[in-house]
Amino acid sequence: MMWDFNFIDEFKYNWNEKIKKWKTIYIVLSILMILAGIVCLFFPSQIYDIIKIIAGIVMIGYGIYSLINYHMSISFFKNPFDVVYGMIHILFGILIMIMPSMLTAVTLTYILAFILLFYGAEKIAFAQRLKYFRIMDTKPYKFSGIVMIIVAIIFFILPVTVALAINYIIAFYLLVDGVTLFIEALNLKKID
Repeated sequence: MMWDFNFIDEFKYNWNEKIKKWKTIYIVLSILMILAGIVCLFFPSQIYDIIKIIAGIVMIGYGIYSLINYHMSISFFKNPFDVVYGMIHILFGILIMIMPSMLTAVTLTYILAFILLFYGAEKIAFAQRLKYFRIMDTKPYKFSGIVMIIVAIIFFILPVTVALAINYIIAFYLLVDGVTLFIEALNLKKID
């Protein structure tokens, strides 16, 4: 049976229609993540509660972004993991903001480990799809995914050590993901 519908042309049309909006969203989110990471890096102990709130807001924002991304994608390219990531990020963002600080550090270690593991794997898979359509250079995207998986494994192996350095780890996570998102935004282009 032959398909009458051209999925590649449909993907190209939808991509080209939304590229400017996505570029703007990516740049704004990346700048917010980088700024939050810098604040976490330079003021770790003085503003732990503020860092919790910033991390929670960023996670909720990313969760909402994932849900919107799922609903805006055409059916052939919908990724059901976007819904899972979205819900997990929203729930964990809320938990981070309402949990007492003593519990947050240890719990956050495992939460971040799971998020980094799944998000890293998804980034690598998505990079393969982007490479297929020659949309952008996928090396920074793949590198980010590999780094996230390695960091997740470290979180699982050394949870107590990670809990003691959670402020710096949050800063690292926000900075790496913010820079990667900024590079992705610069590499986004229309498909011919």
